[in-house]
Order: sequence, then C-alpha cells, then structure tokens
Amino acid sequence: MHANYRIQRTDHTCAISIGEIRVTAIRESFVDAPSGMLVKGGGLPVPEVPASKISINCFLVETASALVLIDTGLGGRETEVSGRLVAELGRLGKRAEDISHVFFTHLHADHFGGAIDEDGLSLFPRATFVAHSSERDFLFAGAVPSGNEAVMQQFNAAQRLQGVLPQFEWVAPGQMMPGIELVHLPGHTPGHSGFRIESQGETVLLWGDIVHAPDWQFSDTGIGVSFDVNAGLAEETRRSTMRKIAEDGQIIAGTHTDLPGFGKLEVSGAGYRFVPLAD
Repeated sequence: MHANYRIQRTDHTCAISIGEIRVTAIRESFVDAPSGMLVKGGGLPVPEVPASKISINCFLVETASALVLIDTGLGGRETEVSGRLVAELGRLGKRAEDISHVFFTHLHADHFGGAIDEDGLSLFPRATFVAHSSERDFLFAGAVPSGNEAVMQQFNAAQRLQGVLPQFEWVAPGQMMPGIELVHLPGHTPGHSGFRIESQGETVLLWGDIVHAPDWQFSDTGIGVSFDVNAGLAEETRRSTMRKIAEDGQIIAGTHTDLPGFGKLEVSGAGYRFVPLAD
C-alpha cells in the first residue's frame, strides 16, 4: 500500500498528496461512449460499450514553484455534465490566470477543449502550453494524414488550436520541471504522453488515454479504440505500461477512470484489475 498518501474528495474532485506535491483529479465532463468505439486487431469481436457516460478528467498539480494543469477537458458551456474546469478551479481557490503551465497528454478535443473558448482564444493566457513535439509534427506540419473517419475528426478538431500555437512549447520526453516528467506513451497519437509526478520517493503516473473503457480494457489489453492513430503501437504501449505499473505497484490515474481516479493495477487472469485508492 502507498505509505503516506492522503486523499480528499468532493463531488467532482479527488486530491492526493505525492510527497510535497498535491495532485487533484477534476472530473470536467462526461461524454457518451461512441458506438463502435472499441476495436480489436484481426477482426476479433469486442463488446459494445453500454449506453453510459465516460468520465473526462483533468489534473491540477501544485508544486512549490508552479501551478500546472494536465489537460483541460472537453470545454464548452458549463452544465451538469460538461465544461466544469474553471468553476472547479474556483472552488479550489484558483483562477485561470494563476495557472503557470498546461501540459497536454495529447491534442484530442477532450484534452484541449477547455483551454480555448468558442472563438479559439486562450482561457489561460498567462500559461505556457506544453506537448510532445510529435503532436506538432502530426497535426500542424501542413500535411493531412491518412486515417479512418474517427482519426480525421480528431485531426480536424485540433485545427481549432491554430490561434494559440504561439503559447506552445514542443518538447521531448524528460523532466519538465522539478517533480514532473513527461513519459512518451505513443500509439493513441504520435505524441501521446503521460506525466510522472514524483516527490519524496512517492510517484503517480497520469497516463492520459492508455484506457478509454476501463470495464473492458483492463481485463483485455488487446482492445483499443477506433481513433487510435497507430493501433498496433497503441496496443504495445498499453500492454507494456500496464505490465510495468503492476510490477512496480505504482499509482496511476487516467483521463477516463471514474473518481476517485487514482489506483493501482493487480494481475487478474490474462489481464489486470484496477483497484481504486480508498478514502
């Protein structure tokens, strides 16, 4: 068991302490599971995700020297099920102008949407935006990639970021600042990454979209999603990441894991079981 974690919850947030760093999961939105979202190589059958809402989380990371967001959710008008990031930040005593950095796991709409308004203007104008350089090369190099309809929808959606590209720094894997490391986890998109938070010997990996449908993908790591840019590489990354996490006993949290969001993996048959941290 993680020796010293302390967990605090509200209706839409869950916070833990990683050494001297505080990490708060914010459930920013829910989205309907798209029909046909789950896929498997070789034409093997996969279950249809039941009609339900998939959580979209982003994370507030408070270090001694920075106030960082990991992803910004779907954005849009605040409702019961969407666009709650700025409001939840306010309930945590933070303002948009207090955010020093926004680190993106990748540039799909449910990860960057809360960073811009409907006109494509920045909602965090004082922040430095950071993403893996392969996201830039894939999305903004001027070439239109080949891909299925789901991949192309995400490519086209990312063009909404054109107006805020001057805010971006495009980076390679490694230490972004004390306590936060970018870990390249490619396949879902070319630059898809996680962020490892570490302080005083404690760690958590915020792993983005390693899974979208927790009820299925933990137990069967061969299941991917239709909007994986490179399905084979995404599967390889999913398998190797889960194996290492289970072996190391590391805490993880993802964009689409229901609150409390933070947990560990245990080997279960040919797959894994996600065990949420207890309050």
